[in-house]
Amino acid sequence: METFDTNVLVRLVVQDDADQCARAERSWRSAVGSSGVFLPVVALAELTWVLRVAYKLDRKMTEKANQPGKTPKFHSCVIL
Repeated sequence: METFDTNVLVRLVVQDDADQCARAERSWRSAVGSSGVFLPVVALAELTWVLRVAYKLDRKMTEKANQPGKTPKFHSCVIL
């Protein structure tokens, strides 16, 4: 089982760098397809903080960002 840190999660949600997003997506898909993914609670909390503070998302938008495929402004580049 692989663990992903906040940086990878931010790349997957925000897609602000095509190269980094593609690399994160490859790693994510590989992990999901083989041993699975473990997301520490602290990484999800940090993701929420980064989206709210650095990207100025409100609470409602941040909640949607933590649900792949449901974010109108930022889209996950991962399809599970």
